[in-house]
Amino acid sequence: MHDLFSEDIDRDDTLPRFKRIDDENRLPKQLLRGEPAQPKSQAPVTEEFTASAREAAVASMQEYYTLKQALYLSTLAITAVGSIVALFAYSSDTALSYLIGSLCGLLYLRMLAKGVERLGLGAASTGGSARIAIFVGLVVVATQVERLQLVPVFLGFITYKFALLAYSFAIGLRESWPPRPNKL
Repeated sequence: MHDLFSEDIDRDDTLPRFKRIDDENRLPKQLLRGEPAQPKSQAPVTEEFTASAREAAVASMQEYYTLKQALYLSTLAITAVGSIVALFAYSSDTALSYLIGSLCGLLYLRMLAKGVERLGLGAASTGGSARIAIFVGLVVVATQVERLQLVPVFLGFITYKFALLAYSFAIGLRESWPPRPNKL
């Protein structure tokens, strides 16, 4: 009987020897050094493609700026209504706490929007630790100052989330309106 591995096994070795892979199947040297591999052939980029990509990028950025403005305005509106309700329903300290929290939340939203813009431009960092520092600093100040109350400060801070929910709800209603006719 013929041994299949007889040519690859040495008499002194117990493991088979493997032949070296030919150059065509080896990894490119760029990958071994950590450099990005360059494609062998690139299709020429047409002006029509770049123009349509540019138009799509401009349209998406315009949509983003519209969303950002709507969120700012709705956050300010909810802040005004919430502060007035807190002033009349509770006390001036509660209204002040809510107002300070919502203004810090608005600052947080602005920093978040700047981080999203930087991410769109290809930046590596979006400044997440600075945004967290705003929240932590707000909680520390709220616990140290006697006039401020922690719960209204926190509810004021998350006011931008209420604005985001309201905006999402309005978009959902707009897309589902007019109602579809009943097929019965």
